[in-house]
Amino acid sequence: MRGSAKKNEERVMGWMFDKVERLIARVHKPAYHCESFISDDAARALRDTLRPGDVLLVEGKGRISGGIKYLTQSTWSHSALYVRPIASATTNGEPHVLIEANIHEGVVSAPLSKYLHCQTRICRPVGLRSAATHSNALVSDTISRTSSTSCPIYSHVR
Repeated sequence: MRGSAKKNEERVMGWMFDKVERLIARVHKPAYHCESFISDDAARALRDTLRPGDVLLVEGKGRISGGIKYLTQSTWSHSALYVRPIASATTNGEPHVLIEANIHEGVVSAPLSKYLHCQTRICRPVGLRSAATHSNALVSDTISRTSSTSCPIYSHVR
């Protein structure tokens, strides 16, 4: 009897979380247009500075971003993993170099230009033994799990 009650509870909780996710996705208005904080030279410097395995922190401007910043007491509401140009993934001829998770699409690739004019910071792993080897392994594994921009892997992580 206990097993079936637990399964029923898990089913109800799963249903409830699905409903809440859908509500948040409907209410959320994505703010892809960030205020221009950086010059073209700074954008070029960001492109030149990023290395595979870096995490790009982004200060979002949407409602969900505001909630995340409030709850975490952080300036940053979003992050993306910088990989390398992903074969056959481009937007207007620009290669996708970021892997990110968002509420509407799940885990997808994106071009760097999506965040060039947002307030950003770079987090780079340090102190790892053979950091380049670990970063390359992480990047390769992440790209292999993200099959395309139209095929999110969020459902695999649940």
